[in-house]
Amino acid sequence: MLSGRIVSRLSKDQETLDNELAPVLYSFISIIASVFGVVALIFYTFPWLGIIFVPLTIIYYFASVYYRASSVETKRLDAVLRSSLYASVSETLTGLATIRAYRVQEKVVTKASEGLDMQNRANYMTITIQRWLGLRLDFFGNILVLGIGLFAAGFRHDVNPARIAVVLSYTLGVTMVFSEMVSQFAQNEQNMNAVERVIHYTELPPEGDLQSPDDPPTSWPQNGEIQFKNVDLVYRPGLPLVLKNVSFSIRPREKVGIVGRTGAGKTSLLQALFRTVELSGGSIEIDGVDVRKVGLETLRTRLALVPQDNTLFMGTLRDNLDPHHLRTDAEILTALQRASLLPAQGIVDQIAEDKFRLDASVTDEGSNFSAGEKQLLALCRALVRNSRVIILDEATSNVDVETDAKVQRTIQTEFADATLLCIAHRLNTIAYYDRVLVMDGGSVAEFDTVLNLFDREDSIFRALCNEANLSRSDILRIREDQQVPVADTQEA
Repeated sequence: MLSGRIVSRLSKDQETLDNELAPVLYSFISIIASVFGVVALIFYTFPWLGIIFVPLTIIYYFASVYYRASSVETKRLDAVLRSSLYASVSETLTGLATIRAYRVQEKVVTKASEGLDMQNRANYMTITIQRWLGLRLDFFGNILVLGIGLFAAGFRHDVNPARIAVVLSYTLGVTMVFSEMVSQFAQNEQNMNAVERVIHYTELPPEGDLQSPDDPPTSWPQNGEIQFKNVDLVYRPGLPLVLKNVSFSIRPREKVGIVGRTGAGKTSLLQALFRTVELSGGSIEIDGVDVRKVGLETLRTRLALVPQDNTLFMGTLRDNLDPHHLRTDAEILTALQRASLLPAQGIVDQIAEDKFRLDASVTDEGSNFSAGEKQLLALCRALVRNSRVIILDEATSNVDVETDAKVQRTIQTEFADATLLCIAHRLNTIAYYDRVLVMDGGSVAEFDTVLNLFDREDSIFRALCNEANLSRSDILRIREDQQVPVADTQEA
């Protein structure tokens, strides 16, 4: 779902439910009681005034129907445009660095102003329609007062003046009450739009159970063997499959790179593995355990993900690395050293020790750390978790060469006993991996060692390497730098 739509539901719509719905409904019920009381008094005093009341009631009804048909739609349009505006603001805040780098501030400001103008138009139309209704209801109400006044003047000798005064007094008030009643009724109907949207969210299908009676022991997974068996995946019913009959096996402690063009299904593999989207068919097993039988919390805490854009939360560094406080301070400090954020034992680096102490403050979204440091902290999280299955989602696509080297060194040395899956756009980062899985159109197109795939002139991997200007000698050099035995490169 669009972030702006979610923000709108949780802010404006929820605020309507909390602060507007009940008071407006209470006011509407009170107004109805007042109207019926005044009408009963008038009819009791002057039954002949029904000649005026009946046509006025019909006019009020049709005016309210005509008003509601437009007001509900303008209110709905206001909500839709507000969601779009919130999404635009959220995207702008996320991409401030890119906006400044390309010097398109003026263009973004112009686009934001246009979005604000569109949202204000809908809001202005809602207010204008209310004024339109108020003007006409006041006019018809004054006709009622005029009719009673003429009636009183014509029968001044036959009717008690005190009774006429009471009726006129209440009638002057009821004209305003009539207008308010129609407005409150329409306002309630508009507020129900917010109720409808919030209820829609409450009826969204939930994820699976966090824990399951069939959860494996805490030592799972011990080996890190992964098997995809005829996996099908679709994001929503009616949409085409994003994964089609995907089958492959990854051996324990194997390092596998996942490559493919945009839309090939690389990220969908991870979503299937973490069960962010449930499978449409087939199964995924880790160490022989079907992940669909494992509780979501158990599954996701036993796997470690290093995303492309790492998120840090306000708090301390310790809370970000070990939010559940399952590790000792010594274990976390060791993980920071293994991730090249803290110097090794015996080496003094006061700047690093101050910046990466466990009680160090982390600002909003980790803005006091560079992009490279955030990525190394993401690796540190994986080290703290000590999982046997590590997933890297383009983990080095946004970092400099020096940080990339640190990440690759950490992967090579610290994750040697773990099964590693890496989605990569930089093919040189997976040149030393054991095998490469090539996705194409949601299916497994190729799965073999790096050199075996490169030596096939018709392979997709060879075409990707040519586009990236990665030659066979480059691959051999990278593998030699990472100290990969040559014999391993020729295994099928």
